[in-house]
Amino acid sequence: MSDHRDFLIRYPKQPDDDSRLKLAAEFGFLQDGRVLWDGLPFGIRGGTDISLFHFRRVAFDRIRLTDCMGSGAIFEECEFDQGYIEASPGQKVSWESADFRACRFLGTTFAPATLSLRGASFQSCSLRDVKFRFGRLAEACFDHCLLHECSFRSAVLTDATFRHADLRKVSFERTPLAGVDFTNALFHQMDFYGPIDLTPCRVRPANA
Repeated sequence: MSDHRDFLIRYPKQPDDDSRLKLAAEFGFLQDGRVLWDGLPFGIRGGTDISLFHFRRVAFDRIRLTDCMGSGAIFEECEFDQGYIEASPGQKVSWESADFRACRFLGTTFAPATLSLRGASFQSCSLRDVKFRFGRLAEACFDHCLLHECSFRSAVLTDATFRHADLRKVSFERTPLAGVDFTNALFHQMDFYGPIDLTPCRVRPANA
């Protein structure tokens, strides 16, 4: 068994963060107080706390991260294809302040409403066919993102930012946009499914 697979088997069994970091040091994955996962295959059982991970150039292909806690986890230049970051029925799962840096998402679903993404950052990411329906995304950052055919239906986006973002066929159906910042955003064929009130927003779109 390769070292990284052995590590992923043992990691969920650790009782606390100190034990997890000690294990990471033992396997040579500890860097700057985090578990650095650079380009390696990743798969882990549901319910595991991955908040200490710094993922770099990892391909998450058709993965289901169910009930995994990801608050403050870092994802750098990672790819998410046809996957799910989700909470199972009745479970509250936090990915608050998760930091996605220049990642690519294709056909990815974040769900349901018990999954919290408050303060998460998707800065400079590319998102195509991504669903945040009923998402809890207050204070989330989508600055400098390309969003194509994404859905924020019935999401909570209070004080979220889309500064300098490029939005193409994005749906905000039934989504209050109080305090959302669209400064210098580009809008293309927006899919609002009816009238939308932008008056509570900070709006100065680049193509206005």
